Amino acid sequence: MTVTLSSRVTVALLALSAVVTACAPTATLHVQSAERTLTLRVEGVTAADFVVTGTAEPFFETVAGTRVIPSLPPGEYTVTPQARGAAAVPPAQQADLRAGDATLVFVYPR
Repeated sequence: MTVTLSSRVTVALLALSAVVTACAPTATLHVQSAERTLTLRVEGVTAADFVVTGTAEPFFETVAGTRVIPSLPPGEYTVTPQARGAAAVPPAQQADLRAGDATLVFVYPR
């Protein structure tokens, strides 16, 4: 039987691969999701309209009671209530989603 140099190299690489695999520690990689959740809650009105600006593209939300907005990239967001009917509009609020999820509560005067 004739063994060529390339066969010897292949056998050596396979043996080395088996040794490395056997010696490698087993570890579980836990990847934390980079997406955040912003919860908006309104009080004093049945529903309210909002414009959300920040790291993601600006978007519009109508909130009746509580609205959970999932899958936002970490960053700072501004949530601006829009006029709706005769109710006075509360001021805009900031949400910092860099460290985690956030909840903003908007109270409309009765």
